[in-house]
Amino acid sequence: HLWGRRKLAPAISPGKTVEGTLFGLFSALCASVGFYLLSQFSILENFHIGLEQSLSLGIILGLIGSLGDLSESLLKRDANKKDSNRLPGFGGILDMVDSLLFNAPIIYIYLKML
Repeated sequence: HLWGRRKLAPAISPGKTVEGTLFGLFSALCASVGFYLLSQFSILENFHIGLEQSLSLGIILGLIGSLGDLSESLLKRDANKKDSNRLPGFGGILDMVDSLLFNAPIIYIYLKML
């Protein structure tokens, strides 16, 4: 909220910004590089991943995660619910797993193809 100026999809989720989405994508790339570095020190034979694979997976998962977040916001907006629980400021269980619900199939397909 401090740096976000341009709204990403105000009709779906007025609090989401382009800057926040870009930072989320940057965070996904950092995490993917972290997993790449971790795989270099892993003794597990099937856990090795190349840098190019790691970066492409980070970009895909970052973008799909944002899509999952917007989709969940659309569902809540359609149901006329701001939060899916009674704790103020905490969006509920869907807010915790929205990206995971969209990214889990991508990771599964990737691992099956690998």
